[in-house]
Amino acid sequence: MKIIGVRHIPREQFEAQGTLANVLRRYKKDGFSVTKHGKGNGNWLIYKKTQLLLDVEEDGEIISIDITQEVRNIYDRQSITKRLIQQLQEDIESGKLSLEDF
Repeated sequence: MKIIGVRHIPREQFEAQGTLANVLRRYKKDGFSVTKHGKGNGNWLIYKKTQLLLDVEEDGEIISIDITQEVRNIYDRQSITKRLIQQLQEDIESGKLSLEDF
């Protein structure tokens, strides 16, 4: 297996209105989470958390592995920042981190 690169998928967030059942039916299948927004009345906050994906090539096939939590643990950080992503890429390129670390 060989590491090809790291991809950052930023957090997505927006508001929606409607019943909880309708909002869940519409957005849950796409991986969004739903939470109450404001003081009710059918207002919802729809969001996806940020992700870091490690692209790995194995036998000509590219596999994407979610390493978000592992990166948070390795660097003892909760927030995924541009600087943290740069540090991760530098550490992978220099050999400081390898596939076994994830």
